Amino acid sequence: MKATFMLLALSVISMGATSQSLHHTSAVMDRVSADFKKFHKLYQKGQLEKLQKGLSKAKRKNGRAPELDYLMAVVYCDLAVETDQATAKKRLLTGALSSLKRARKKDVNNRFANADDALLKSVHNLFREQAQEELAAGKNAKAKYYVGHLANYFTDTLSSYATLFPSAKPVVVVKKEAPKPAVKTDYGTRFVVPGATVSRDALADYADNFVGTRYRWGGEAPGGFDCSGFVLYVYRNFGYDFNHSSREIAKIGKQVDKSQMKTGDLLFFGTRDANGRPKISHMAMLYSDEPGNLQVIHSTNKGVIIDGLNEKDYWTRKLLFANNIISP
Repeated sequence: MKATFMLLALSVISMGATSQSLHHTSAVMDRVSADFKKFHKLYQKGQLEKLQKGLSKAKRKNGRAPELDYLMAVVYCDLAVETDQATAKKRLLTGALSSLKRARKKDVNNRFANADDALLKSVHNLFREQAQEELAAGKNAKAKYYVGHLANYFTDTLSSYATLFPSAKPVVVVKKEAPKPAVKTDYGTRFVVPGATVSRDALADYADNFVGTRYRWGGEAPGGFDCSGFVLYVYRNFGYDFNHSSREIAKIGKQVDKSQMKTGDLLFFGTRDANGRPKISHMAMLYSDEPGNLQVIHSTNKGVIIDGLNEKDYWTRKLLFANNIISP
C-alpha cells in the first residue's frame, strides 16, 4: 500500500493552494496539503492507529476532501493485513471499501484516478484473499460475506457464489422487500419490519452513500434530511418503516448497553430533566462499532456526516441511550 499512499501524497501536496476544484477552495486545500505532510510522517513510522485518529479529526473539518477518504482506505487495508483476528479483519476491510466508495463519490473530477485504480485493486485482492482463506478453512458462513461483496461491488463472481447464494443474482443496489403489516405496540407507535434478516454492514454501507447530503428540516429524501428523516430513509430501503420522529423511534426496539452497541443500532442524544427523564433532541445510527473507533452517521446542521463517538468526542457527552431494532 505504500505505493498507493505516495500517489495520493504527491497529488495532494503538489496541488497546494492552487487547487480550485468543485468542492475545494484554496484555503481548504492548503489545510489538507499540510495535514498530508503530517500523515505521511506517521505512515512512514508505521503509526497507523495514530494516523487513523488524525484522519478522523481531519475529515470532520474537511469532510468533502476525497483524499482523506482514500488515505483512510489505505490505513484500513494495512491494519487488516496486520491483524489475525477475523472479526477485526472484517470490520477493517469493510471500512476500507466504505472509505473507497466515499472517496470515489467525492472525487468528481477524477483528480486521484491513478491512486483510485491502485487502491481498488488492493481492496479487491484483500477481499478475494479473505474469501478464499475462509472457504479453504470450511468457514462458509464467514466466506459468504466476502464472496457476496466480491460479486456485488467488484463483479467478481467466485465459483462458490452459486453454492453460497443458490437463488440470488449479483446486484449492486439493495432492493426493498415487501414489508409485513404494521406492528402496533401498546403505545401506538408504528413499526413495520422486513420479511428477512437485515445485514448491519449493509445498512452502514447504504447510509454511506448519502454523506454530504444537505440538512433540511422535516426532510426524509436525498434532497435533504433531518436527523430522524435520514434514519427513516435508510431503514425504509431495507423494508422497515416507522414514524418520522426521534421521540417515537426511541420507543421501538430494545435498549442496549452502550458497551454492547453494534453497527446499525439507533442512538439518541440530548439531556435529562431534574427527574432523570431523557429529553431527546437528536438521533443517529451507529456507523462503526470498532472498539476505540466508534462512529455515528447522522444528519446535522452540516448535512449528513460521520462523527466519532469516543471518550473525548462531543456526541459522546450527549448520548442518552441506544436501541437495537434489528435483532430480537
